This record gives sequence, C-alpha cells and structure tokens, in this order.
Amino acid sequence: MGPSGKKSYVDSLLPMAGQVVFIEVVPDAEARRAAFQLARTLGDAQWNLQKPLRFVDGLEDGVSVQPSVPTFGGSANGAIPNMSPYWDASDVADKLVDFLQSYNWQTARGWPLDPAGKMIRDETILPAGAIRIQVGLYPPAVYVNPLGQKELTARLEEMRQEQEKAMAESKRKREEQWAKLPPELRKRMEQADEEWEAKIKSTISKGPCQVLNPLF
Repeated sequence: MGPSGKKSYVDSLLPMAGQVVFIEVVPDAEARRAAFQLARTLGDAQWNLQKPLRFVDGLEDGVSVQPSVPTFGGSANGAIPNMSPYWDASDVADKLVDFLQSYNWQTARGWPLDPAGKMIRDETILPAGAIRIQVGLYPPAVYVNPLGQKELTARLEEMRQEQEKAMAESKRKREEQWAKLPPELRKRMEQADEEWEAKIKSTISKGPCQVLNPLF
C-alpha cells in the first residue's frame, strides 16, 4: 500500500525497497523513454537507483534484468563468499521480471556480461546483491490475437464461406431462369448483375484492414 493506505501500482516492488539497481540503455529515443519510465517506477518503489543512467551501444533488444554474480577466489585463501546477497538479488530479479512482464514489457533474466562477453565478477563494477538492468531497442512486434479472437475469426470465416456458397447457389438459379429468356433480355440481366456485384465489392474494399491470416 502507498503512504495513504491506498493500493499502489508498485505494491509488489515495495518489499524490496532499498534494492541497489543500475540502468543502462541504448542511445535511442524510445529506449531512453522506457528507461526513464522504469527509473521513475523503481523510484516510486523506493529502490536505490544509481545515477546517472548509462548510455551504452550494442545492447540486445528488450529489457534484461541481471543480478550480480559471486566472485570466487577473490577473498583470502579462496574462501567461498557470502552467497546471501546474490540469492536475494536473484529473487528480486525474478520478481522484477514478473512485474515488467505483467505490463507486457519484453523482459527476461540475463547475466551481467562485459563488452567482451565475459561474466562481470568485479564488485567495484556491480556490487554484491546489486542488479543491472539493460534496456535495448523494442523487439520486432509479432501480432498476437486477443483471448477468444481465434474462435471469433474462425466463426467469421465460416460465415463468409457459407455466404459465398449461398450467393453462388442463388446465381446458379438465376442463370437457370435467364436461360429461358430471349437473348437480348438475358444479356441485360447479366450486365445488371455484374454491375451490382462490382458495386458490392467496391463498398467492401473500403472497410478497415483485416488480419492477413484470420485463422491464426
């Protein structure tokens, strides 16, 4: 809950208040806007956002949430470091990914790698228990039908096929009747029918765009 006791959009992040987080973003207008929005959200959740945000070229598309990883062999006698901060960071990273995905952000867990692709185990770069977030370009969009849309479009396609079948049957019956008419009258009837069909098609073509493959 927020200070007034009312439900806040960051309620799920408030229990991790104080979490140290770094944000890196590609120098792109849309990515920068997303990064600033994310920074504002984490600020509302009282996370410890390290400033300023860093602009980095070559980040992968989407948002990558990267908890710090332990440094083995860095302590005296190669002692195993205290793993608690790293486990906590990993748990927080999972919860942040869930939060962002609930808003349809293209987000995934990642590893803190340096530009050469090697794991960052230097606590002066990414302290124990900290999280790094990298914001890349928005991934190419893939159309996803809303819930129930597949069934609806399938039914609409079925109705369209039924309508076309009925129209074909109606046209067949008309042609049978026209066959009994004098040639000149039959020609005028056929011409009128063609003009009517052209008018109907022209009206339909002005409608909004449709899904290219309505069945998927």
